[in-house]
Amino acid sequence: MTQAAFKKSLSIVLPVYNEQDNISYVVSRINKVFSSEVFNFEIIAVDDGSTDRTPDILKGLQSSKDNFRVITHQKNKGYGSALLSGFAEASKEWVFMMDADGQFDAVDSFRLFAHAADADIVCGFRVKRRDSFLRRFLGYLSIFFIRFLFGISLKDIKCGFKLLRRAALTKMMPVISATTGMINVEIVLLAKKYRLRVKEAGVSHFPRLHGKQKGVRFFSILRSSLEVFRLKCKLHT
Repeated sequence: MTQAAFKKSLSIVLPVYNEQDNISYVVSRINKVFSSEVFNFEIIAVDDGSTDRTPDILKGLQSSKDNFRVITHQKNKGYGSALLSGFAEASKEWVFMMDADGQFDAVDSFRLFAHAADADIVCGFRVKRRDSFLRRFLGYLSIFFIRFLFGISLKDIKCGFKLLRRAALTKMMPVISATTGMINVEIVLLAKKYRLRVKEAGVSHFPRLHGKQKGVRFFSILRSSLEVFRLKCKLHT
C-alpha cells in the first residue's frame, strides 16, 4: 500500500440493513486495508433490524475478530439512527463512517486521512456515481435543492463516506436528530453552525454487486423531504 500510515486511533462505524451478501466482504476488506496502516482501530457494525441472514453473519464475525463489535436494533430505525448508535459507542480519536453495501472501497479512506491534520470533518464525494439512472437523477436533484436551500457548496453533501474528529462529533451529538440519510446533511450544517473545519476529497463509487438499493421508495423519499424542512426550521439557516 502506498499511503502513509494513519497514526491516529480510529473507530469505523458501519450501518447495516439486510446486507447478507455484502457484509462479510466489506468487513474483510476493511481489516485488510487497515491492519498494516492504522495502528489502533475498531469496527462497530450496527444491525438496523435486518430480516435476512445479516444478524447471524455479524455474530460470526464478532466471535472471530477481537476488534469487531455489533450493536443490534430489534426493529429498523433508519440509517441515521444506526449511525447515531455507532457514534455513541465509538471510543477512538477519529470516527470513520461508510456504507456496508460494497459500493465504497475502504482504501479510499486514505484520501480523507490526507486532510485530517487541517480538518474536523472530511467529506467524501463520489467522483462518478455508479447507481441506476433514477437513483442518480433523484440524488442530483436532492443535492441541488439542499445546496440552494442551505447555501452549502459541498459537491456531494449526502455522501455516506466521512471522517470525523470525535471531539467535533461529541459536540454535535446532543443535537443531531435525523433518522434517515439526511443525517449526512445535518452533520455538515452543524459543522457550519459550530464553525468546524470541513474538507472534501473525491472517492470511487462502485455498482452494487448484491442485494437491492434502499432509499428510492416513495415513503423514504417523502420522509427525507420532510426531514429537510425540519432541519431548515431547526437550524434557522
